[in-house]
Amino acid sequence: MEAKFKLNFETLCDSYGIKRKPTSIKNPQANAILERMHQVIMTMLRTTELDMANTVTPSDIADFLTDAAWAVRSTYHTVLKASPGAAIFGRDMLFDIPFLADWNKIGDHRQRQTDRNTERENKSRVDWDYKVGDKVLLRKEAKANNCDQLLVMNNLNSIRRAPLCLTDSLRRQQRWMSVFKLSDSDAVDKFRTINERSVLYFTAAWCPPCKMISPIYEDLSKKYPKVAFGKIDVDDNQDSAMEFQISAVPTFVFSKGATAVNKFSGADKNQLENFVKGLEG
Repeated sequence: MEAKFKLNFETLCDSYGIKRKPTSIKNPQANAILERMHQVIMTMLRTTELDMANTVTPSDIADFLTDAAWAVRSTYHTVLKASPGAAIFGRDMLFDIPFLADWNKIGDHRQRQTDRNTERENKSRVDWDYKVGDKVLLRKEAKANNCDQLLVMNNLNSIRRAPLCLTDSLRRQQRWMSVFKLSDSDAVDKFRTINERSVLYFTAAWCPPCKMISPIYEDLSKKYPKVAFGKIDVDDNQDSAMEFQISAVPTFVFSKGATAVNKFSGADKNQLENFVKGLEG
């Protein structure tokens, strides 16, 4: 029975275009696609709370399996960047070659993207040659609700990055959007500092419950103008996800100033609105 299952499972992987790669000391994550699928299914279980329910009906199981199947397929497309035709027929859409998940090329491509982003950010940095003990001018916020800066003479006690102001693009985004994206940890810190009440929404492109709750989150941001609403993609901003110990998506963190006061995971509309209403006071 076990041998038959392995054969069927290998056939299924081949039909999905998953390139076989044996696990070794240098390659401990050869089954990365399968582990990602496990992660998606576990996230579905947590967000639907099916594993915590006292009674589960056949219709609940059927709905969950349908959503999980869609989530697995969506995750597969997201990870491999495959077009629908390439995924269905197992052939490249431009060239007459099989479509396979080559994890070496995928990893190299992501590394090149990271290197390009790092190089672009480093070009905008200002060179400095000061050292501990020098007199330097430090930026200091003049008001708590905007980004006006004062220059203050101070002794330099340590070499570290000066506090960052909210970027111009983020300010422009704030004028016409009720929910704006926070792409790095500095933007998250500034967002929580300048807003008295704020909500951070941790989401992911491969998360089906996130797709269901996102429109509701947008509506709540317009309904409660006293609360600032932020959105964080856990794949793009992993530092913030680790800082807030995000183990599932969607997750919402409610803060007063820079202090988190509440946190919950799930896609329950009523529960989310109750937390926002309590935060607004």
